[in-house]
Amino acid sequence: MDISIGATDTGTKILVVGGTGPEWHVYPVILDQDVFDPMLTSAGSYPAIFYYDNTASEVRFLRADNGLGSSWSGTPKTVGGYMSVFMKTLETCGPPAIVYLGEGGLLYVRATDANGTSWIT
Repeated sequence: MDISIGATDTGTKILVVGGTGPEWHVYPVILDQDVFDPMLTSAGSYPAIFYYDNTASEVRFLRADNGLGSSWSGTPKTVGGYMSVFMKTLETCGPPAIVYLGEGGLLYVRATDANGTSWIT
């Protein structure tokens, strides 16, 4: 067995770092100041939000125009009426759904399609 005492080895590795790091993109969704409890979900593979519109006293839904969420030009859909305290989105394999505490107790509402274009109340 050949053992070399004090042997050394050298090598070179090159690390290439490009860019300036991760970038955050901020896109306006709802510009109204009377919006409460926004909740993020997905609908038809696009980002979507539920929120409470305090001016109209309604729970509303809006889906992004694309998968990146960089455009939100649609008209918010009314999902339900008055919300007193609690709202929770539900991840489903199909149409988006929400549960909230409103007039009449705990309410469950779901869309009729994966895009959330209309709602069963």
